[in-house]
Amino acid sequence: MLPYRLRAIAQDVTRVPESEPNETPDTAQILDWAGSGATLIEAAIGQEEDIDAFRFTLDAEATVVFETGPRPGSTTDSDTTLSLYDEALSSVAYNDDANGSWSRIEETLEPGTYYVIVESYFSDSSFEYMLLVTEPGSGL
Repeated sequence: MLPYRLRAIAQDVTRVPESEPNETPDTAQILDWAGSGATLIEAAIGQEEDIDAFRFTLDAEATVVFETGPRPGSTTDSDTTLSLYDEALSSVAYNDDANGSWSRIEETLEPGTYYVIVESYFSDSSFEYMLLVTEPGSGL
């Protein structure tokens, strides 16, 4: 048996339901995450070609982790993509398949407004998922 280390971090998590419609930058759901703590958005990709857009603003530089995964209590494995855009809608980061199907982005961001977009890799898929927004070292 190989030695290993287990690290556990207890952290308060704010659970937030997705609010539709949130398909465009103008209708993006506003997240109350300002650079610390953890926010868990319970969401769903609905009808064909649905996307979910979330917007947040940082007042100071912060390293942020965005992770998709199954909703708490679910074992469903779905395939997502994650995109991160700045206020001018220029691409900052993109990820598909961080661990085989779910997505993860970790970025150090300057103060400003950002958009996180969650999509199904397969545009005809419909499923529930969660988006976790945290600081490094406190994710899934």
